[in-house]
Amino acid sequence: MTAKPPRNPPTKKKARSGKSKPDPVPAPGCRRASPPGAGTAAFNPNLAAQNRRILRTHYANRYRTGRGS
Repeated sequence: MTAKPPRNPPTKKKARSGKSKPDPVPAPGCRRASPPGAGTAAFNPNLAAQNRRILRTHYANRYRTGRGS
């Protein structure tokens, strides 16, 4: 029997033209995707804490210019 290439259903894929990501639709299984109309912080306290930490370091690194090192 000859080996046939696996039949994949044709997926719609556009060439990425300058845009980095299609904005509105989050990746399936994305941890940040909240149920519609639900504030994530109210929903998941760990995520809120994690997010806070991430944002703190993010801003700290962003505005840390001109402070020695």
